[in-house]
Amino acid sequence: LFELSFLLAIIVAALASARMKTIHTIMLLAVSSLVCYVVESTNIKAGLLEYLQKGGGNDVTLFTISGWILMMVVILQLSDFLAAWLKRLQIFQEIESWRLLPFLAVVVLFILFAYWEGFLDIGNIRVWGMYAIMAGLGLFYFWKHPIEWNASLVAVSVAMGGLMELLGWLAGFWTYLPDEALSYKTLPVFFALSWAMNSMAVHGLAYVLRVDLGDRERRHLLPEIQEKARREAVPSHKRSDPHSGG
Repeated sequence: LFELSFLLAIIVAALASARMKTIHTIMLLAVSSLVCYVVESTNIKAGLLEYLQKGGGNDVTLFTISGWILMMVVILQLSDFLAAWLKRLQIFQEIESWRLLPFLAVVVLFILFAYWEGFLDIGNIRVWGMYAIMAGLGLFYFWKHPIEWNASLVAVSVAMGGLMELLGWLAGFWTYLPDEALSYKTLPVFFALSWAMNSMAVHGLAYVLRVDLGDRERRHLLPEIQEKARREAVPSHKRSDPHSGG
């Protein structure tokens, strides 16, 4: 089931990438890889999770990084659809200024579940310092974007990230809190919520580097293709030199 989901993610990511401008694709790949390495290596060293690799290794691999990249592209594409749907429904019309509400909600839940599931006792200062920086990037990014997009990014990140964590855990690719006394029989909600933090970091860092992954119009190639098609559709005599007479 995990392999099938991974294949579907590759297909969706390929279709989404084909519609994106090169600069946005490159930025998403680069930032996702960087954030992945920092987050995964920090959590591994703190003992929050363990990758069950052949030979007994427990490191960030190319498989891990590629999985993150696929997830971020899929999350971006699905967030586009959800944000457009929410905008049509106008359910946030009366609270458009509450753009930070999704941020506050997921951060509060993230902290609460970290406490309830015992991660606050396990994680060290590096872990929580890392997540504090990620939250700071998310705060800055969400302040600059509408509530529909912010809510969509949070919801899709938690849903898709939680599904991926569950399938990978059930398939035996990784486990959480390797210590026998603290091992979990079910998927920790903390790690599902952490995907909202991951998306905040990726989108926030890209925004700081002046590439707005949340701006659908600037990110997509389609508007440029449509404009080019319209120009080519104009009759040749209408594009002729206005000073040529006739």
